[in-house]
Amino acid sequence: MGHKTTPKRHKLSLLKRKGIKEDKLLQLVDYINSQIIAKGPADSEGTKDYKGLGQSSELTMGMLEILNDIYANPAKVGPRDLVDWFMTNGGKEPRRRYQAEVVNHFCHSSELQDLQSSSSHLSSKRSCLIDDRTSNGIVSTRLGQRKPLTSHEMYSRLLEKRFHEPPSNGGPKRPNTDRRLVFIMNPDSHALVGVMATAPRYQKNALIHFLFSYIASQPYIGVLSKPQGLVTYELSFHLPFYSWKLTHREPRDIRLRRDGSPLRKVEDMSCLRGDSPKAPAMDYLCQAQIAVDEFDFALASKESQEPLAWLRHARRKLIELVVCLETTIDCWDNFTYPDHMQTRYGRQSMVSIEQTFAEVRNCLKELYNIRTLCDEHERTLNLHNIDEQYRISRMQAQVAENTQVLSCFLLYVVSPITLAAAILSMQEEAIPDFLGPTKLSFFLLTPMLILLVSLVARLVQHWDKVQLYMSHPGNWVQARKRDVNIGIV
Repeated sequence: MGHKTTPKRHKLSLLKRKGIKEDKLLQLVDYINSQIIAKGPADSEGTKDYKGLGQSSELTMGMLEILNDIYANPAKVGPRDLVDWFMTNGGKEPRRRYQAEVVNHFCHSSELQDLQSSSSHLSSKRSCLIDDRTSNGIVSTRLGQRKPLTSHEMYSRLLEKRFHEPPSNGGPKRPNTDRRLVFIMNPDSHALVGVMATAPRYQKNALIHFLFSYIASQPYIGVLSKPQGLVTYELSFHLPFYSWKLTHREPRDIRLRRDGSPLRKVEDMSCLRGDSPKAPAMDYLCQAQIAVDEFDFALASKESQEPLAWLRHARRKLIELVVCLETTIDCWDNFTYPDHMQTRYGRQSMVSIEQTFAEVRNCLKELYNIRTLCDEHERTLNLHNIDEQYRISRMQAQVAENTQVLSCFLLYVVSPITLAAAILSMQEEAIPDFLGPTKLSFFLLTPMLILLVSLVARLVQHWDKVQLYMSHPGNWVQARKRDVNIGIV
């Protein structure tokens, strides 16, 4: 994905009957890491990169703000509306509203308050694990401790910034998290709400579809790639399946929806035994699902012109789309024959068309917002360019002033000394009698040459006035008198 890689993966595993062992999560992380990077010895702190993990050491302040920006920030959205806002972005699109209702039936916004206050309702089971790595382009190093976490510990870990700006005091810079793996076994609603409350803005679309597919238990396999703007790549698959279990006690999923039903169903298959004698163990068919989402994006370098080219391209496309949608909506608003659609099928069609145009109007509003954002980026860039040009002008003026001081020093000090040394180092026949090759002659000749150089420089500086005096002496005297009179007045 280029020279700077920042993937984020979420692994939500299937329903398990037994407790979760810590070494299972660690083995799972080691297996995933072995597929991404060439892993060294088990106790090694650093591993070879082989272009599997890039670095993000040089990031502009604008990119840092984008990468660390939380999409559904509870401080702005509010804890009660977190799930709805995350799934719909505050809009009323029917498809997004339906997905929000499905997710909200399992994830409750009030559970964010439990995470923030470390409530006693939180599960103490360590079913989460975060594996962070930083890279210098050659070697990748693990960040922090790699151990199973509770939902609250995972939430606290995800709240920390992944990308850091260089310290102002010139101290050592905190390493960036160039690659993050997030594993959650049998995720409950607290874990999923913690992911929503800490997800960055550039991962919102991937996580919206991911959370809906997992909670709704829908199969999906897809690869999405956006080659323009912040170049992104997403691999996502959801694999629902059933596990046949022979147990003495009916397994139940403790993760409940709002109506009290379990998230994953369990079917009693004892009916298949027929008239067979009863056994102490019973057959059950347990619903389960494996869900994985891999998200990757590339960062443009400081010298790259790709963001500017994307901005121009997006602005041009936005104008075309806005004009097209406005024209389409105007045509429907000016439709003069709705009264002719009074049959049952006609009314159904009109309702469907109105819903479609409601979605089109929402899309038009989003385009307006994106166009405003592009304009804001353009204005910010122009202000930044003005500020940079002013700073460069000041630097150039400072450099010119320093160069002038250095030139004066060379002209008035170094050059006379060098010239005096060169004169006195000539053969005795070429040196005048009153200038012998002695120290006294050197110390006398040097000030004389400095004075001579100063007079010549002064003459060159006022050469225009000298020419004026040589050509018209009377005019020059009158001009001097006029200047004196003006000064007196």
